[in-house]
Amino acid sequence: MYTYSNMHPREAYLALPPFEFDQSDQGWRSIDRDGGYLEAAQLIEAYLSHNMQRIRSQSQVSEATIHFHAGQEYAMNGELTYPKALIQFRQADKPDQPAWNLYVAGTIAFLEGDNTKLTDASTALAALVAENPNLTANATLLGQFRDALQANNRSYKAIYGV
Repeated sequence: MYTYSNMHPREAYLALPPFEFDQSDQGWRSIDRDGGYLEAAQLIEAYLSHNMQRIRSQSQVSEATIHFHAGQEYAMNGELTYPKALIQFRQADKPDQPAWNLYVAGTIAFLEGDNTKLTDASTALAALVAENPNLTANATLLGQFRDALQANNRSYKAIYGV
Protein backbone atom coordinates (compact mmCIF):
# COMPACT_ATOMS: atom_id res chain seq x y z
CA MET A 1 0.00 0.00 0.00
CA TYR A 2 1.22 3.47 -0.87
CA THR A 3 1.80 5.99 1.88
CA TYR A 4 2.35 9.69 1.43
CA SER A 5 5.77 9.44 3.04
CA ASN A 6 7.01 7.46 0.01
CA MET A 7 7.22 10.79 -1.83
CA HIS A 8 6.89 13.56 0.70
CA PRO A 9 4.44 14.49 3.44
CA ARG A 10 0.77 15.05 2.65
CA GLU A 11 1.12 18.71 3.60
CA ALA A 12 3.63 19.19 0.78
CA TYR A 13 1.08 17.92 -1.74
CA LEU A 14 -1.60 20.20 -0.29
CA ALA A 15 0.73 23.20 -0.57
CA LEU A 16 1.30 22.78 -4.32
CA PRO A 17 -0.30 25.29 -6.69
CA PRO A 18 -3.40 23.84 -8.40
CA PHE A 19 -1.81 23.30 -11.80
CA GLU A 20 1.24 21.55 -10.37
CA PHE A 21 -0.91 19.39 -8.09
CA ASP A 22 -3.27 18.30 -10.88
CA GLN A 23 -1.20 18.31 -14.04
CA SER A 24 2.39 17.52 -13.05
CA ASP A 25 4.21 14.51 -11.68
CA GLN A 26 4.78 16.48 -8.46
CA GLY A 27 1.11 16.11 -7.43
CA TRP A 28 -1.32 13.21 -7.16
CA ARG A 29 0.04 11.55 -10.33
CA SER A 30 3.15 10.50 -8.40
CA ILE A 31 0.90 8.32 -6.24
CA ASP A 32 -1.18 7.04 -9.16
CA ARG A 33 1.97 6.04 -11.01
CA ASP A 34 2.73 3.58 -8.21
CA GLY A 35 -0.79 2.09 -8.26
CA GLY A 36 -2.04 4.03 -5.24
CA TYR A 37 -5.42 4.84 -6.81
CA LEU A 38 -7.40 5.03 -3.58
CA GLU A 39 -4.71 7.09 -1.88
CA ALA A 40 -4.51 9.42 -4.88
CA ALA A 41 -8.31 9.87 -4.89
CA GLN A 42 -8.34 10.65 -1.19
CA LEU A 43 -5.47 13.09 -1.61
CA ILE A 44 -7.30 14.85 -4.46
CA GLU A 45 -10.40 15.15 -2.26
CA ALA A 46 -8.28 16.60 0.54
CA TYR A 47 -6.68 19.00 -1.92
CA LEU A 48 -10.09 20.17 -3.13
CA SER A 49 -11.27 20.70 0.42
CA HIS A 50 -8.10 22.46 1.52
CA ASN A 51 -7.56 24.60 -1.59
CA MET A 52 -10.95 25.46 -3.07
CA GLN A 53 -10.33 29.20 -2.89
CA ARG A 54 -6.94 28.83 -4.59
CA ILE A 55 -8.45 26.64 -7.30
CA ARG A 56 -11.26 29.10 -7.99
CA SER A 57 -8.89 32.09 -8.08
CA GLN A 58 -6.75 30.76 -10.94
CA SER A 59 -7.54 29.66 -14.49
CA GLN A 60 -4.93 27.02 -15.38
CA VAL A 61 -6.94 24.05 -14.12
CA SER A 62 -10.63 23.94 -13.22
CA GLU A 63 -12.34 22.61 -10.15
CA ALA A 64 -14.35 20.33 -12.49
CA THR A 65 -11.17 18.83 -13.95
CA ILE A 66 -9.78 18.08 -10.51
CA HIS A 67 -13.07 16.43 -9.48
CA PHE A 68 -12.91 14.37 -12.67
CA HIS A 69 -9.43 13.16 -11.79
CA ALA A 70 -10.61 12.17 -8.30
CA GLY A 71 -13.42 10.21 -9.97
CA GLN A 72 -10.95 8.49 -12.26
CA GLU A 73 -8.78 7.45 -9.35
CA TYR A 74 -11.74 6.02 -7.42
CA ALA A 75 -12.88 4.21 -10.58
CA MET A 76 -9.38 2.83 -11.17
CA ASN A 77 -9.44 1.45 -7.64
CA GLY A 78 -12.31 -0.88 -8.57
CA GLU A 79 -16.06 -1.37 -8.43
CA LEU A 80 -16.23 -1.06 -4.65
CA THR A 81 -15.29 2.60 -4.96
CA TYR A 82 -17.50 3.37 -7.99
CA PRO A 83 -20.02 5.15 -5.69
CA LYS A 84 -17.29 7.58 -4.60
CA ALA A 85 -16.18 7.95 -8.22
CA LEU A 86 -19.73 8.87 -9.21
CA ILE A 87 -19.86 11.60 -6.56
CA GLN A 88 -16.72 13.14 -8.05
CA PHE A 89 -17.74 12.71 -11.69
CA ARG A 90 -21.06 14.43 -10.97
CA GLN A 91 -19.07 17.51 -9.93
CA ALA A 92 -17.05 17.53 -13.16
CA ASP A 93 -19.59 19.30 -15.36
CA LYS A 94 -18.34 22.33 -17.31
CA PRO A 95 -21.36 24.41 -18.39
CA ASP A 96 -19.52 25.97 -21.35
CA GLN A 97 -18.12 22.69 -22.71
CA PRO A 98 -20.86 20.39 -24.06
CA ALA A 99 -18.41 17.88 -25.56
CA TRP A 100 -16.67 17.50 -22.20
CA ASN A 101 -20.04 17.05 -20.51
CA LEU A 102 -20.91 14.24 -22.96
CA TYR A 103 -17.64 12.53 -22.00
CA VAL A 104 -18.46 12.91 -18.31
CA ALA A 105 -22.05 11.70 -18.84
CA GLY A 106 -20.80 8.66 -20.74
CA THR A 107 -18.30 7.88 -18.00
CA ILE A 108 -21.05 8.11 -15.37
CA ALA A 109 -23.33 5.90 -17.49
CA PHE A 110 -20.57 3.28 -17.75
CA LEU A 111 -20.03 3.17 -14.00
CA GLU A 112 -23.80 2.94 -13.46
CA GLY A 113 -24.11 0.18 -16.05
CA ASP A 114 -26.59 2.24 -18.12
CA ASN A 115 -26.04 1.16 -21.71
CA THR A 116 -28.74 3.46 -23.10
CA LYS A 117 -27.25 6.63 -21.61
CA LEU A 118 -23.75 5.51 -22.52
CA THR A 119 -24.75 4.86 -26.14
CA ASP A 120 -26.48 8.25 -26.33
CA ALA A 121 -23.40 10.07 -24.99
CA SER A 122 -21.03 8.05 -27.16
CA THR A 123 -23.05 8.67 -30.33
CA ALA A 124 -23.42 12.39 -29.63
CA LEU A 125 -19.70 12.83 -28.89
CA ALA A 126 -18.68 10.80 -31.96
CA ALA A 127 -20.83 13.11 -34.10
CA LEU A 128 -18.78 16.10 -32.91
CA VAL A 129 -15.42 14.57 -33.90
CA ALA A 130 -15.80 15.71 -37.53
CA GLU A 131 -15.97 19.33 -36.31
CA ASN A 132 -13.23 18.89 -33.73
CA PRO A 133 -10.72 16.04 -34.19
CA ASN A 134 -9.31 16.79 -30.70
CA LEU A 135 -12.37 14.94 -29.36
CA THR A 136 -11.31 11.67 -30.97
CA ALA A 137 -9.61 10.21 -27.88
CA ASN A 138 -12.61 10.82 -25.60
CA ALA A 139 -15.07 9.60 -28.26
CA THR A 140 -12.99 6.44 -28.72
CA LEU A 141 -12.90 5.87 -24.98
CA LEU A 142 -16.70 6.14 -24.72
CA GLY A 143 -16.96 3.64 -27.56
CA GLN A 144 -14.71 1.29 -25.61
CA PHE A 145 -16.84 1.79 -22.49
CA ARG A 146 -19.94 0.95 -24.56
CA ASP A 147 -18.35 -2.18 -26.04
CA ALA A 148 -17.15 -3.32 -22.61
CA LEU A 149 -20.55 -2.77 -21.01
CA GLN A 150 -22.25 -4.74 -23.78
CA ALA A 151 -19.77 -7.57 -23.06
CA ASN A 152 -20.65 -7.30 -19.35
CA ASN A 153 -17.21 -5.92 -18.50
CA ARG A 154 -17.51 -3.17 -15.90
CA SER A 155 -13.79 -2.70 -15.22
CA TYR A 156 -12.88 0.97 -15.68
CA LYS A 157 -9.24 0.09 -15.11
CA ALA A 158 -9.23 -2.57 -17.84
CA ILE A 159 -10.58 -0.09 -20.40
CA TYR A 160 -7.56 2.11 -19.73
CA GLY A 161 -5.29 -0.89 -20.18
CA VAL A 162 -3.76 -0.63 -16.73
